[in-house]
Amino acid sequence: MRYRPEIDGLRALAVLPVVLFHAGVPFLSGGFVGVDVFFVISGYLMYTLISEEITAGRFSFVAFYRRRILRIWPALFVMIVACTPLAIIILSPSALTEFAESMLASVLLVANLLFKDHSGYFATAAELQVLLHVWSLSVEEQFYLVLPLSLVILFRFTRKIRTAIFVALAVLSFSASQWQVENQPSEAFFFLLPRVWEFLFGVLAAYLFGETRLHTLPRAVRSLGAVSGVLLIAFAATSYSNSTPFPGLAALVPTIGAALAIAFADTRSPLGCLLSSPLPVFFGRISFSLYLWHFPLQAFARNLGLGDNPLIIGTVTAMSVGIAYLSWRYIESPARAFKTLPGPVIFGVAALCATAVALLGIVGITTHGLRDQYIAYRLDEPTRANFLRFGSTAGGELEVGGDNGACVFRSRLLDAEFVARFETCARRYGKAHFLIGDSHAINIHNALEKAGYGPFFVSIAQPACRPYRTGKKCQYEPFVAFAHAHPSSIAEVMLHMSGSHLIRDDIGREDSQSSFVPGGIARIAGDSIQQTVEWIGNLPAAIPVLWLGPFAEARVDLTEPQSYGPAELQFNAISSQVFERLDGYLKQVAHRQSRFRYLSLVDALGRTGQSLIVGPCLTFRDADHYSECGEQLIGPLIADAIRRSGD
Repeated sequence: MRYRPEIDGLRALAVLPVVLFHAGVPFLSGGFVGVDVFFVISGYLMYTLISEEITAGRFSFVAFYRRRILRIWPALFVMIVACTPLAIIILSPSALTEFAESMLASVLLVANLLFKDHSGYFATAAELQVLLHVWSLSVEEQFYLVLPLSLVILFRFTRKIRTAIFVALAVLSFSASQWQVENQPSEAFFFLLPRVWEFLFGVLAAYLFGETRLHTLPRAVRSLGAVSGVLLIAFAATSYSNSTPFPGLAALVPTIGAALAIAFADTRSPLGCLLSSPLPVFFGRISFSLYLWHFPLQAFARNLGLGDNPLIIGTVTAMSVGIAYLSWRYIESPARAFKTLPGPVIFGVAALCATAVALLGIVGITTHGLRDQYIAYRLDEPTRANFLRFGSTAGGELEVGGDNGACVFRSRLLDAEFVARFETCARRYGKAHFLIGDSHAINIHNALEKAGYGPFFVSIAQPACRPYRTGKKCQYEPFVAFAHAHPSSIAEVMLHMSGSHLIRDDIGREDSQSSFVPGGIARIAGDSIQQTVEWIGNLPAAIPVLWLGPFAEARVDLTEPQSYGPAELQFNAISSQVFERLDGYLKQVAHRQSRFRYLSLVDALGRTGQSLIVGPCLTFRDADHYSECGEQLIGPLIADAIRRSGD
């Protein structure tokens, strides 16, 4: 395969926007598209290499995977192993556990699946995950698992049939990508299928460059094609942002740009000469190591609380360039010299190294990020004492209790068993106070049950279900029908749901911790509130409705031992401000209508500046749910506020 220095230059145009985007450079808000350019380049190179060898009759699966291992794994493993001591020193136990999971997932080639479930790529917390960036390597390695065999099979057909199949697969993958962007955005970003079409654009670029007569086109046309390609990449890198739905349609711009640059930017064109010049080629050659090293260094700085300092982030980014050069010079380049070694030797050494990294990851996972050592040696005495006293109560079971054995009870489902018990109690007590909501409604029900609220008080509370977002298990529509069927048995409907799900961050996600940190974006979801009001309007007009407003959420990570310091076990001040603003908004909404009354739990419970510890009680079980003893404390306050609201 002929070396094309302009491809190294294009690699520089891929990696530098990614690095600077992660460094927070404002004018490269879409720098993440550099990963897509890498995918196109990879598709081009792999197709060209394999097709040439198949045509010459010398293709070998062993040789192919030997080259891939030597290209990727030495530098990757060195980076992971080198980061491990820093992770142990800098990261908290839960963050170290996530680091260990990332190590294991990277070895198993499934890091993209891990991060799909753990975090969004653009989440604020994602900036702290040291190995987040290896998701793209897993996508690439998964592609390498299917490409060689696919090409061996496809080369049994004519070139026209191969091309038609490539185009059909690209259309299928792109369609899946666009559908998932709209319906499953996390899967769209991290999974292979929605990305395959980007690799196939590289395949089609290889076909255009190597198997057509592009070289016969006028130089001006070829130059225009190359320049247009780079401009498309630049447009995406500078105009996209973390709110751009991606990949899908938006990814067409940088991938088409990369394909055009590959097909038209040869060394005879002005742009090809520029891309082939020493500086772009230098960054292209170190691009893999630079991609590996820049993000961990930036993430460590952010974990140390230095992420808001441009000088620090700029310094560690510059350091990553130097480390990347050393990695390329002393790890990547020497490793390629072993490509003549027998396949079993390479595979055996790779398996041993992978096993060692996997074992490190397993140790980190099974020890919960060396939690015991962290507690014993890293916490000060007051923090350690608080954690040992209260840590075991955090994360307790939410759905314990709530049933007095008579006519105070709750259920997730409005099923036949619930209806039968309800009707039995209605014959005994007449009208019920009926609460409906999400997991926070479970908190409220339990609190009221502990306070003796009754005698006929029932709830339908299903986690993750709200009037504006109903799934198969959600009971809001069935409840409307139930209410119309039992109007004489319901004294009042009370609605309660999580306030953090009425708050959206900078990319529109609900319940995002990034809305509760300094500088975070916390937008009130007015459309969700309006849909909730509309749902209330569907209930029988004869039944009064009381919207129990959201309670302020502590927004303290109680999974982390270091969160148990006296100064840390306080309500998150930003959360208090956000919930006060949300509560004010809901009061205004309630004031403009007459269908329901609104009761502010922010006012009823109070929270600003309060400690999360009251006597022997840690009042929250996690960042946004009260603990069992916390329910005992708030129950009488809520019951009294409900009674007064009806006066």
